[in-house]
Amino acid sequence: MFVNSLGVYKIVFMVELLAAEFLFTFRLKRRRKFALRFCITAAACMLAAVFFPVLFYNAIYSSVLFLVLFAITLVGLLLCYDEKPFNIVYCAIAAYTVRHLAFQVYNFCFIFVNGSNSAASDIYGNANASVTVDAMFFVSLFAFAACYYIVYTLCYTVFGRRIGRNGAFEIRNPYLMIIVLTVLFVDIGLNAVAVYNSVDDNFLDGTVFFVNTVMVYLYNILCCLFTLFLQFTMIDMNKLKRELETVNHLREQEREQYEISRENIELINLKCHDLKYQVRQIAQGNIDNKAIGEIEKLITIYDSRVKTGNEAIDVILTEKSLICNKNGIKLNCMIDGARLSFMDNTDIYVLFGNLVDNAMEAVQKLTDVGKRLISMNVYAKERVLAINIGNYYEGTIELRGDGLPATTKADKRLHGLGFRSVELIVEKYGGNLDFSTDDGIFSVDIVFPIPH
Repeated sequence: MFVNSLGVYKIVFMVELLAAEFLFTFRLKRRRKFALRFCITAAACMLAAVFFPVLFYNAIYSSVLFLVLFAITLVGLLLCYDEKPFNIVYCAIAAYTVRHLAFQVYNFCFIFVNGSNSAASDIYGNANASVTVDAMFFVSLFAFAACYYIVYTLCYTVFGRRIGRNGAFEIRNPYLMIIVLTVLFVDIGLNAVAVYNSVDDNFLDGTVFFVNTVMVYLYNILCCLFTLFLQFTMIDMNKLKRELETVNHLREQEREQYEISRENIELINLKCHDLKYQVRQIAQGNIDNKAIGEIEKLITIYDSRVKTGNEAIDVILTEKSLICNKNGIKLNCMIDGARLSFMDNTDIYVLFGNLVDNAMEAVQKLTDVGKRLISMNVYAKERVLAINIGNYYEGTIELRGDGLPATTKADKRLHGLGFRSVELIVEKYGGNLDFSTDDGIFSVDIVFPIPH
């Protein structure tokens, strides 16, 4: 029984590629009706593989054929996943690399089992190249399945699992991605040329075949591993970059904290002077309801301490309450601070400090003084802790490329990292972060699982 090799393998190639792409993308954020979209996409890709014509039997056309099929699957991924296109391309390239690696491993094993290079050279051969369905075919089929299963499993374990669920990763270096893409495609093209021009001979008959074929496969295997290493090193580099940005942001916060503390001291000194004046008036016998009202107002300012059951949040809210009082902002809090005990005090300070600072910045711009209001609720239900902070705002809120609200400050280099710090803390404790802008109210909702 004879079947044209390239005509069959382009269908096998599509199955291999779809399987690899699913391994590297199933943790991404999916679009609505994902199952239906995926089935339609997979069917369309298989039809494309079946009906794509084999016009020539040479290395160049074969490489173009595979790359076109890859581009078709890439379009399908964009229709299935609600993710930034750059991230989808990133995952698709990783999947193609893994598929190519498995192909190289299989062929490397095949030449030792079968003693020839026919498995690969037939694919890039001529119209008469064929696959003979015999006992050796089933042995090769078993070796094929074993090689692909082992390679796919190992690559997913080492690399694929590092892609966070719902796109919890971000690549910011397109130039490095271009390098990875170039290395991969050049490797595929050069490999096709090398295999197409290789001598179909038994490597036991001489060293020429071994040098020209075995070493080519070893080179390709190493090249694929290097490409994967380079790709996933980008995730670590990006993580370090984000941590560095957070450190710089915290340093900037320390400077701002000094300015806030200085203003608070000035406010306290001013109020102390007013209080001394009122006490002097009382000592002189000038007691009236207005003077008593002024004293009560001054004492109220000093009674701004917040007690929630958590020391860290008490400190940050007491400080913010003084600032809100000074700027005519009303801060309403309903907080069960004791349920925050699973979080580090520094994380609590940074998390709530950034959220309140952003809210204060927004309400200070309001022309309607009555809307200068910030509400904060922290409560637990069963094993979930919910945090909600809402405030009125004017104008429009722009989102950055990473989906976070953009800063409105002039210094884009150091500012705008507040929500990034919040996002990192939410990720640290396995929570979810969401923003909404309904009816002129900007709302931040955070949900944390409470550890047992």
